[in-house]
Amino acid sequence: MMQFNESNILKAIFSSFPGYIYISSRDYRIQYMNQRLIERTGYDATGELCYRALHGLDNECAHCMNDRVFHGETVEYETTSPRDSRMFRMTSTPVSNMDGTISKLTLIIDMTEYHDALEELYRERERSRTITEGQTVLWEEHHQLELQVEEKTAGLSQVIQWLDENIRQKEAASSKVEVLSQVLDASPAAIVIINAGGIIEYVNDRYSQITGFMKNVIIGQTLMDCLETTMGELQGVRERLVTDKQWDGVLEFRASEGPGFEMKTRVNTVTVKNQNKPETYYIITSI
Repeated sequence: MMQFNESNILKAIFSSFPGYIYISSRDYRIQYMNQRLIERTGYDATGELCYRALHGLDNECAHCMNDRVFHGETVEYETTSPRDSRMFRMTSTPVSNMDGTISKLTLIIDMTEYHDALEELYRERERSRTITEGQTVLWEEHHQLELQVEEKTAGLSQVIQWLDENIRQKEAASSKVEVLSQVLDASPAAIVIINAGGIIEYVNDRYSQITGFMKNVIIGQTLMDCLETTMGELQGVRERLVTDKQWDGVLEFRASEGPGFEMKTRVNTVTVKNQNKPETYYIITSI
């Protein structure tokens, strides 16, 4: 079985996430914040009440999904922060800890610009369009905005980085891999992990949903079995990764049925130690 250095891999995946992430306990205490959320809050609020640190409230938020999440649900919703009236799309999901407790993992994307653009679109079209022509144009532009939203929220997926302290406390490698798999499968972003030989070592549930390839079919195949992108085009990606360790661009993926499709992706390289030997892996994440 492939052995991961979970901390390094999660940090690499986490670096490509375009929004905010935090982990909290059942009693609303923040257990972890990513760097973007620390910058938004102005300080690291680990240990504080989430509704007070993030929104400046004295009581839990009206939109709080704690009850549903701690009963095993994954919940997606939109809300407006009372702190600065910015609008966010949030995904909260339960995550099992090694000591048997459950925490709530929340991924957040700022949707303020999207909603502002949508409102402006409606105002402009109401002023200028005829009923028939305006409805057609409005639908087309609204559709384009929805596609932009789907592309942005796909970055959710890129997923959770467990606290380094929690990772160090995990006792067995098999337990670590199980926790890593839970985290990656909770992401709404498609994730593919490939070894230096070009063999697919892992795909998450979202990848299977998008492409139609089941895990037991695609894992063990080559990179070219999941991509329509040519070897010549991939050579440019490899050269960029050698210098920058990261590449952002569009790759064309194969589908199990029907034509292939393009998807905006981020590729990171991660070097881990396997039995004290360095091994390089490539992490492809939709953004």
